[in-house]
Amino acid sequence: PDMVEKLIIEDSTPRNFISGGGKYMSLLMNMAYEIEKIMPTGVDRQTANQFFVDVALQFKSELKLSEETIRNYDADLLPIKWKGDTYAITINIAAVAKALMNDTLQQNLPGTYEGEVLLICGGKSQFKVGSDPLILKYFPKVKKIEFEDAGHFIHNSYPQQFLQEVVTQNTLNSNTLQQMAPYITPTTATTQPTAQEIITPIPPQLPSNNNSFLTTFYPQLTQPYPSNREVSRSALPSNGSASSSPTEQSIIPDEQVRQGTRIHRSLETGLAPQ
Repeated sequence: PDMVEKLIIEDSTPRNFISGGGKYMSLLMNMAYEIEKIMPTGVDRQTANQFFVDVALQFKSELKLSEETIRNYDADLLPIKWKGDTYAITINIAAVAKALMNDTLQQNLPGTYEGEVLLICGGKSQFKVGSDPLILKYFPKVKKIEFEDAGHFIHNSYPQQFLQEVVTQNTLNSNTLQQMAPYITPTTATTQPTAQEIITPIPPQLPSNNNSFLTTFYPQLTQPYPSNREVSRSALPSNGSASSSPTEQSIIPDEQVRQGTRIHRSLETGLAPQ
């Protein structure tokens, strides 16, 4: 820790893998496994991209993403590589699943980091980092910034505002600032810095039994996830439409989000949640 001058953390939980997001990762891993088996071949890139959209739309509730976000998501941000007539997944799913069984990932690490920490979190992230009291336990000098309408991938939803916050809240060396400057434009957010927090419940503790980990979070990697929903090309919506639920309707579409979002800043070092 003495070698690290300061930290900038984007919506990362301080908890172990099991209680900090294992079920969500299981969903992504199982989706990747199934997609790899039914990936269309002999198609152009536009058709292949639409395949990913069609699959993701079926799981938008579980992914906690709006239809607008899914349809406009940049495929280049996915762990895939274009092969000329199909995509290939670039991650070794079996190896990652095995690595996630590492005992270290299933433990809460001891100690604290006494340096400066900037935590940027999303108010609608499934990981609920902004309301987790363990943040102060591990990072007593944390400064917290919450993008109220953002999910987990804040830099993707709010690229300009994200970079602006990183620059204004941290003393960066001149070389770093010069590299970042071309990508930064004035933020559209107008909220003045305050100590206001939006506190949401902490996710419940999940089973930590090592022996049940695979069956709990990787329900038969040979099975689709969720187990009661088949992921096949024939099951995909032909017109790209999808029904909405009350939960999904509460997610703000990207065109509204990018017009401005409320940003809540806790800039007093070590400010505890109220």
